[in-house]
Amino acid sequence: MQKRLVWGMATVAGVVAAAALALYCIDSGIPFIEGDWVTRSGAAYGFRIGSSRLDVFHVVRTQYALPGNDVRVIWERTSPVHAQLAAFENVESKQWTRERYSYWRQPLSAVTELEPPLQLGDRWDIEMHGGWVNAIYLTFSGERLVEIHRSRGLFERP
Repeated sequence: MQKRLVWGMATVAGVVAAAALALYCIDSGIPFIEGDWVTRSGAAYGFRIGSSRLDVFHVVRTQYALPGNDVRVIWERTSPVHAQLAAFENVESKQWTRERYSYWRQPLSAVTELEPPLQLGDRWDIEMHGGWVNAIYLTFSGERLVEIHRSRGLFERP
């Protein structure tokens, strides 16, 4: 009799826990498979589509320059800007000569001005401290921001 009571209570607890987890996932998303959000008009995460590089840099410095956050600029090795940016390429990037892309990465707290990689590179990645994927990818066309791509995963919460 006591075994049945324990099993019954365990079953009820399991059903309640499963229901709570289902409601949490419906409300907040599956905690380990968050996904990506792309913005091509309007504003998101403090950035506005159509903003200048200088305006975007100001947002990056004021809102995202926290310990553990980095900025990375990516460019194709065959692009016209590669010759200008090769001097800024990180050592880790230089060792992978067969890769299609090169990059420059710095802690955001160390970047105090719009340096050449930020002036010339069309993609800035704001890599935020997190368990796995936690980044905002900013894409420019010329001097204007054209895309904001947010990627989160593995237990990252707002």
